[in-house]
Amino acid sequence: MQSNKTKILRFGFYFVLSLILLFSLQESVSPKEANLDTFSGLWELIKLYFYYFVGIIAWTLGYLFIVNLVDVFIKQPLEGTKKDSTFLINLVHSTLCGIATVGWFLTVLHLRGFSFYITIFILSFIIMLIFKNIFPSFSGKKLSLSKPYSVGDWIEIKDLRSNNSIIGEVVDIKRKTMQIKTESNLYISYAKSALEAYQLINYSKVNGIEFDNKILISSDVDPERAKRIIFAAVMQTLNNDGFLKEPEPKVFVQRFHDYTTEYKIKYWILPFKQLTPDEANDILNKNLYMHFSKVGINLNYTKSINYTINVDKNEFEKKTAEPSRDILFNLELFKVLTPEEILSINKSLRQKLFTKNSKIITEGDSGDSMFILVEGLLDVFITNEDKKRIKVAQLTPGSFFGEMSLLTGEHRSADVVTVSESLVYEITKDILQGILQSRSELVEELGKTIAERKFKNIMMQDEYDKQSSSFVKEMIHKIKTFFKM
Repeated sequence: MQSNKTKILRFGFYFVLSLILLFSLQESVSPKEANLDTFSGLWELIKLYFYYFVGIIAWTLGYLFIVNLVDVFIKQPLEGTKKDSTFLINLVHSTLCGIATVGWFLTVLHLRGFSFYITIFILSFIIMLIFKNIFPSFSGKKLSLSKPYSVGDWIEIKDLRSNNSIIGEVVDIKRKTMQIKTESNLYISYAKSALEAYQLINYSKVNGIEFDNKILISSDVDPERAKRIIFAAVMQTLNNDGFLKEPEPKVFVQRFHDYTTEYKIKYWILPFKQLTPDEANDILNKNLYMHFSKVGINLNYTKSINYTINVDKNEFEKKTAEPSRDILFNLELFKVLTPEEILSINKSLRQKLFTKNSKIITEGDSGDSMFILVEGLLDVFITNEDKKRIKVAQLTPGSFFGEMSLLTGEHRSADVVTVSESLVYEITKDILQGILQSRSELVEELGKTIAERKFKNIMMQDEYDKQSSSFVKEMIHKIKTFFKM
């Protein structure tokens, strides 16, 4: 700070001296008498050019004096507040330079002929040098009035020679350098003058960033089924902050290999300031793993963001030739059933495939069946007291719904709509009728399960414990009445 103030005093002192000299020469200079024909004319010509020289020096010193004032009393205090003042300072510098340029031209305006063009050439060269320091480049690879990046922006710096790139957040911008912080917390500084060899992409200046993932799945899996599972996982991922629902994600069959099919996933996220690429991949990868594991497909994660099947081929064909019905063994509702009873239900299941945005059940409708989501993604909506339709849940593979209608005949309590193409199993009253008739004690177990499932979601644990017996009795009575037991 002290050295800058010294520069201000020095430039200010020389500026005042040059102004005094300029005004003293102004009265004695006579451009009309300046010529090379006589000695007195030559002397007037020398005085005239000296006057021009002093005028240019005066305007230049004035420019440097005010620029240093701006840097000390405006730029440095703003840098202390961590605010990005680069654009403002560059704008002030360019304005001052423009004023100085006008002053130079005013000084030599009455020059004519060869002298005029020589002076213009010299001034243009000086202006070019000054602008080169003020505006590092207009190419977009360095900081300029277009302000290609600011503190907090996520940018990619790509080496055009080696094709290597680094992605990071801009954490500091100085006059000649800028610093970024990568996702691995590595700080890297770049000289702005050296960025000409790099391509700079500012992801924070766009509405959304497109990303691609690839998955390799055995060729034994039907491509339409694989795309259905992948798309459901991606749609579930969009519920997280930072992911864009528009444009809609896309899943493509990319190419066929000897034993696998390659699928490409295209999705969009908000600028990295809200969600980094690694975070986005992590969320998507977890959902992909969950959706595939629910249908009996094991996946291995690789560094290239690919997935490969890791099961024996014969065993794999058994599991993936068609959707697995083993899902019933994991349902909480059917834990009271024996394996034989579950297998008997398996044989009578109705498999249904719904397209995207299809309504599986409608609130208020009658029904006598329940559904199990095998593949896909579902949203659950109810109508609140204000008659507004609100989303209350999202169902993933392995979830079931509609059990109250199956066991008690109650009307549907919610709308269930497909977020993506979804495969469900439907269990009807007729399928369960024979099992309950042969084992009447199941009614009490099922009554306890659905009472807990229904009322625990709408009241505190202590409150439910106090009234649980009455709830269970109510459910048992409804089941017996519905099945005429």
